[in-house]
Amino acid sequence: LGQRWLLKQAVDANAAREREEEEEEEEEELHDDTIAMLFLLYEMKVNRKTSKWRSYFDFLPDKFETGVCYEEDEGGLDLSQELAGTSLLEKRWRERELVEDTYNQLFPRLSEEFPDIFDAEHFSLRSFMWARGVFDTRCITVKFPAEGRDEKRSGEHEGKGAEVREMTCLVPWADMCNHHPYAQLNKPRLDPAGKFLQFRTMSHIAKVNVPLLLLLLLCSPYLPPQGSQVFLNYGALDNTQLLLFYGFAEEENIYETFGMELEPPGDEMEMVKQVMLAHCRLPPLHFLRGRGEISPLLLAALRICLLEREDLDEGGREGGVNPLDGPVTRRNEEAMLRALEETVGSLLLSLPHEVEGDEKKIRSSSGASSFLQGVVMYRRGLKKILLYNQAMVARLRDAFERGEGEGGEEGEEGEGEGGENGGEGGGDMADGIEISERASKKMRT
Repeated sequence: LGQRWLLKQAVDANAAREREEEEEEEEEELHDDTIAMLFLLYEMKVNRKTSKWRSYFDFLPDKFETGVCYEEDEGGLDLSQELAGTSLLEKRWRERELVEDTYNQLFPRLSEEFPDIFDAEHFSLRSFMWARGVFDTRCITVKFPAEGRDEKRSGEHEGKGAEVREMTCLVPWADMCNHHPYAQLNKPRLDPAGKFLQFRTMSHIAKVNVPLLLLLLLCSPYLPPQGSQVFLNYGALDNTQLLLFYGFAEEENIYETFGMELEPPGDEMEMVKQVMLAHCRLPPLHFLRGRGEISPLLLAALRICLLEREDLDEGGREGGVNPLDGPVTRRNEEAMLRALEETVGSLLLSLPHEVEGDEKKIRSSSGASSFLQGVVMYRRGLKKILLYNQAMVARLRDAFERGEGEGGEEGEEGEGEGGENGGEGGGDMADGIEISERASKKMRT
């Protein structure tokens, strides 16, 4: 088993190197979005007076407050402090570095070779970041037939096995639809003729009877009454993605999670634990949620990471070791619950402010930007997830100490109170749990 695991690691490493080489080759060509951003800047900054898109440019905002585009020197928020302990902070800097790297590959080279088109004044890094904000917040992804296909068959791109190419499009007027998880409209698609966009409603297709990239008219008797807002579903996005690319967060986001990455400690049993994790198909990354039971995969992975030689010996004498089925030994289970409790407590302490302070901040920031409100809402949502899981760990510990284990009466009762059908009740319970003072430092597990 150990040899098979080592062979798999070697194959995975070789495949990763091949992917990196392919990505390096692809990076030599400009992405379609980058080309479109350059065109947008040229039309917006250089050719604005004569551009047919001038009326569209007139209502585009001067700046975008998203996780990628937010400028701390202008907005006044210290995001390093406000987002401390969250994954959003790291993803923000990673995305900004990507934009800066792309810009540095193009400029000042383009400005030097084509000064009449790419003048330095209009093609600054800040302007390039602004164009990125336009594409992040306003673009719509549309599936087009792959290049080289017969035009007569262009309407078959929705069929099985058909070749399609997703392209990012700026669609004036349609890009004004805000996001809602239960939106009246789904993402648009091309009609069978490949010339118009169609927006699907719950029970009807609202045909857009104008060419692409022109003003869209949504004509359907199933649309909401006059004066109601028409929403579009951007996708299954957690608040990290919503804040990063769109600049807002949802109050009760069902997709919100808190990620935990596990790594076996570097002891004499590290190889054994790696083999067991691979054999049980347990991933290194796990997610805490604000409803339901704690993932059994997370509990199993923790049991393996905290195994000691005596646990294997004792478990073998009792008929085998399967961390997915439940406790391996009493010592191992106690170590797992203690490690999980201390890790959740440590993560809570790493987030700035208390939940009550964040709620007060939201109530007092009615006139603040949606990005500021989103940051506070995002942070509060993460704390509620951790508080809920802290309470769930306490329940697991109580059940185990009473000798009932994970599958006892308490666990079944938990499904009613904090499971899939009772997540809200579990949330109320978590609000009253105090943060553990035994917060550990960064754990290798």
